[in-house]
Amino acid sequence: MLLTLNKYYSRGQLFTADLVIASLLSLIMIIVVFEMSNELLTIDSQSRNWVDLTYQANDASQQLLYGYSKPEDFIRYNISDVIYFSITASRGVLDIERVEYFVNSDYNATREMLGLSTGEYYFEVSDMINNTVYYSSGVRPTASSSKYLVRRPALLDGRAVEVSLIVWSD
Repeated sequence: MLLTLNKYYSRGQLFTADLVIASLLSLIMIIVVFEMSNELLTIDSQSRNWVDLTYQANDASQQLLYGYSKPEDFIRYNISDVIYFSITASRGVLDIERVEYFVNSDYNATREMLGLSTGEYYFEVSDMINNTVYYSSGVRPTASSSKYLVRRPALLDGRAVEVSLIVWSD
């Protein structure tokens, strides 16, 4: 019986066409998986950056428009001595002195106080009807940057205004 089986089966060889094709397919699959995982990691880091910008912009706008100030009479202090502040006198009503203090303060100090660790900001107060810009500060975003815009309505000296805060990074 052994003699008849050996007649039908030949000895295996180390480098057959099947082995070469299987090796090439395995190598191609490994390369494809590696490239896809790199793409996913890039997309993941971009989305993480976007989420960070979103949280930072919302937190900064909340602090500016709905927060409170410490110390309460922070306008008398240097910006580096102020812990946090709001530009509103009451909810939705901007205080002109506080807005001017914020706009004229050192950019890096206000950026740090707003908690913008990874992004830059641009702040603007404009008329809601004719888009006249009353106050602005910060660094305007570049065309290629990731941006997140927060707009809030408010009152400034009895006029309806829009407070815009753009947080961005390259």
